[in-house]
Amino acid sequence: GVNTIFKYGGENNSQGVPSVSMADWSATAAAKGLYYVRTPSANPADDLQEKNLIAWAQKDEPDLSNHSPNPAVNIDIYQNWKAIAPAKPVWINFAGPSVTVGGANYTQWDKAGDWIAVDWYPINWNRENNINFIGQALDKLRADANGAPKKYMAYIETSWQRLANSSDANTP
Repeated sequence: GVNTIFKYGGENNSQGVPSVSMADWSATAAAKGLYYVRTPSANPADDLQEKNLIAWAQKDEPDLSNHSPNPAVNIDIYQNWKAIAPAKPVWINFAGPSVTVGGANYTQWDKAGDWIAVDWYPINWNRENNINFIGQALDKLRADANGAPKKYMAYIETSWQRLANSSDANTP
């Protein structure tokens, strides 16, 4: 079963305001016995008493070109969070196709987290017969960490999301 949820992302109402606050999302998860990973509160020290908050999350896929990729920014965020809570892990997720492209180097990116994740969508990228890209991406991230102790995880797409047609996208 599911025991951990990742990344608060409240749906916005018609005024563009999240319909559920991050505090309410966290409290609901904890009340249901779920662990969670999310960005820190406005004051990260406020999170230190939340026993179900098992890691802080960096911005998803910061390595994508449309996210203004700069490992130094994420390393700085990581170091600031670790100064507040040295034992709290920091999770960062990378875009699989960016990791597996020839010549990619994630040595600096790997310094921005303790839990290193990658997502690869083999069905949406028309590579459903080549699921080994996920393993290749994880192997690449491990190698680029140069032996630094990290935890690794992968997100694997399980269905066609029809990303080219947003009207057919998955819904909550």
